[in-house]
Amino acid sequence: PGEVADPLAYLAVPFLVWAAVRLGQRGAAVALVGVAGAAVAGTAVGSGPFVRPFLHESLWLLDVFLAVAAVTALV
Repeated sequence: PGEVADPLAYLAVPFLVWAAVRLGQRGAAVALVGVAGAAVAGTAVGSGPFVRPFLHESLWLLDVFLAVAAVTALV
């Protein structure tokens, strides 16, 4: 069985929900771009909760996180 991403990575979700409620769809999209940029940059340099020994595992966990964050923020 595979490892699960660090649950602390999902602390960005309340920020995204706040941005969606307070700033609307455009604010949520801008906040999502910021969170995605930070997550991608952290994974690219080898730090953060999504880094695993194999690159495809790291990218898969990053993709799942970004999908959950995008659906949460934009719905």
